[in-house]
Amino acid sequence: MIQRIHRFKRLLQTKEREEDLLKEELGNRQREKTTLEGHMDKLRGEKEEALASFGRRAVEATTVQELWMSRCDLDRIGRNLDENGRCLALAVRGVESAREELLLKHREVRTFETALDGYRELWRTECLKKEQALLDDLTSSRFAAMAMKEGGDDA
Repeated sequence: MIQRIHRFKRLLQTKEREEDLLKEELGNRQREKTTLEGHMDKLRGEKEEALASFGRRAVEATTVQELWMSRCDLDRIGRNLDENGRCLALAVRGVESAREELLLKHREVRTFETALDGYRELWRTECLKKEQALLDDLTSSRFAAMAMKEGGDDA
């Protein structure tokens, strides 16, 4: 029984280390997601500025080439926004997946803890039963010795 307890304890420690690694991975993915969200906000600001600039240039109607350059800037920012949006969506899915994995690992750890506690309680109960049996034997022996002593004194 004690070997089983030690084996379950080692398994539990392994599961806890895996859980810690998953927590770390989740933290890394959340930081990545936050960084991408900040970058997305920055790109949105750039796009608003570029749109305003494009509107001013269209009213001023300087040259077609300048308008074309402004339009290319808008397209570039739009492509960057799209790419960043795809990366952000991947990061969000990664965070959700890491959370699900962590939740499953947490449940697994709790299951092992419960099993280990059950084995420890079973072992404790067995030890107490053995101890009680030894005490009963000792008491019986003393009682028998006392009875023999008392019986021997009467003769």
